[in-house]
Amino acid sequence: MARVLQEKFFKWLQTDQYGLLKTISQYDCLSIQFSESENSNSELKVYFKGCLILTISDKIVDNDKLTFEELADSYYKKEPNANRITEIVNKGVSISNLEEYLDCVIGFLSRRNNDGSEKDIRQRITYVNNRGPEATSTDYFVIAEEYQIENESRFDLVTLRWRSDGNIRKNFSSKQSDLEIVIFELKRGIKAIKDLKKHSTDFMNLISNDEKVSKFKLDIIKMFVQQASLKGFFNTEIKCMKYVELLSTTEREKEIEDIATKIPVKFGIIISDYNQDSTGLKEEIEKIQDDFLFARSSFMGYGLYKESMGNRQDLLRILNEHHNS
Repeated sequence: MARVLQEKFFKWLQTDQYGLLKTISQYDCLSIQFSESENSNSELKVYFKGCLILTISDKIVDNDKLTFEELADSYYKKEPNANRITEIVNKGVSISNLEEYLDCVIGFLSRRNNDGSEKDIRQRITYVNNRGPEATSTDYFVIAEEYQIENESRFDLVTLRWRSDGNIRKNFSSKQSDLEIVIFELKRGIKAIKDLKKHSTDFMNLISNDEKVSKFKLDIIKMFVQQASLKGFFNTEIKCMKYVELLSTTEREKEIEDIATKIPVKFGIIISDYNQDSTGLKEEIEKIQDDFLFARSSFMGYGLYKESMGNRQDLLRILNEHHNS
């Protein structure tokens, strides 16, 4: 499923004449994701702690009212402390009341028990590597969360590795040998690791299909170029984004295609809050014969660094050492 924004919507967002992206991006706790509706319209989706709280359709370009699709009422219906959200929604969420709506929803959801902790961790990883102060030195940018390949596989995090080195980041082109797309599967806790083999198989099925993997790579690179050209997706101090933004014109389409053609795709896993006394992870890893990347914690943080990446053998060694100690 292609997520790259349709050109008309992308150009409208670039101007940000109503301050839409400026308003949303002032909230560090929110994540903006590209999406595609069932009728192939482009959409922006805004998440808080993994919960979808706002959808902005490309129909907004031709709609003077600038209204948005709000949080599903199942979250706040019949809740006594959600009266103000109900009032705003009944009037219609628009650019004029967007900030108040976001304040109310963030406050309301923060007081609720959040069972989407894995989604929350995904969002934190995205923030640290894209928008946080650490993003100027991390080696991976998160381009998409929960990316679905047609009606088949769904991948947790799709990232672009572009090593944070001034000499390497002087341009963004097909001549860059350091670029990689890495698909990460995130698992939190003991119970979540049981289907790692399936995700590895999904990845192998993707890269073994030339047509699908070509479309996937092109979509990811196009998304990265568009995101680099819009407010709210990356820390403004990341200087190399100016080289990416240069490719946002239709005249540079061929260069984007060249990058997508040459860039390799790899698979990785991120394990969070796992009790190493359990043998479950070792048993799952032994079922996976193909190599993969293994993201180790950057001193208890969420930053993704090249130096913190191991492979299948590294992970098995760590687990074996713990179990034998």
